[in-house]
Amino acid sequence: MLKTQTVLFTYTDEDGVDTIIDISNLETLTLLAQAAGNTDAEVTAGDANTIATYTDEDGSAFTINETVTALVENTNGTVTYTDEACNDTIIDVTNLETLTEDC
Repeated sequence: MLKTQTVLFTYTDEDGVDTIIDISNLETLTLLAQAAGNTDAEVTAGDANTIATYTDEDGSAFTINETVTALVENTNGTVTYTDEACNDTIIDVTNLETLTEDC
């Protein structure tokens, strides 16, 4: 994009065609803030952690949550997957075969 004036941009597409974009009447006020007090030490499987708050142009705030899962290798040839609701799923990987192909 090439800035042509204070509020106009010229976009040239792949075919060389110019399009003028007028942004003089656009206003976007947003805020994205990290949630206070959350540290990695507080994260456990099953928790929905608020990691940020998004405030839109109208001043409405929305929380952004992450859900935490875990994947742990056990000593008996299995892997335990813990989902967001703290449900464990045991995956047996003892008979997996690795296939590789030379290119």
